[in-house]
Amino acid sequence: MLDMLKEVIKGCNAMEKEQMEHERFGYEATNSNLKNYIYSRCRDEKIRL
Repeated sequence: MLDMLKEVIKGCNAMEKEQMEHERFGYEATNSNLKNYIYSRCRDEKIRL
């Protein structure tokens, strides 16, 4: 499960990078709170990533 969460976080990081590029060049970017949700749940459940 830990590996799965790490892969999701890696995907979220890539999405954040893409969003920054969209903002930089003036394209409309999508909004995702998945990464923040995962980090908050891991903190609540005391799971270290």
